Amino acid sequence: MPIYRLIREEIAFSPEEIAAITAAYEDVLLRLGLVNRADPVAEMVARKAIELARRGERDPKRLGAQILTAFDNCNLNAAADRGAADQTTGLKAR
Repeated sequence: MPIYRLIREEIAFSPEEIAAITAAYEDVLLRLGLVNRADPVAEMVARKAIELARRGERDPKRLGAQILTAFDNCNLNAAADRGAADQTTGLKAR
């Protein structure tokens, strides 16, 4: 799962902050209907969550809302749809 790998690279987050970042990440993926954590979109969401947390946001709900706002929802949804189609067909996204 990209969020845990990326957070391990960070040394500035407390366990409580990691829990908030992870909760926001999981919520955004759920809202996007993205279940494949290996999808490149999942990593984009993880990187954005960490970036926004580095800037000071720690509330999971606000963090999730900011993640969604930061991305063009049409592009994210299209990428998530590709990931779902890939999972259905067994093809891997490139």
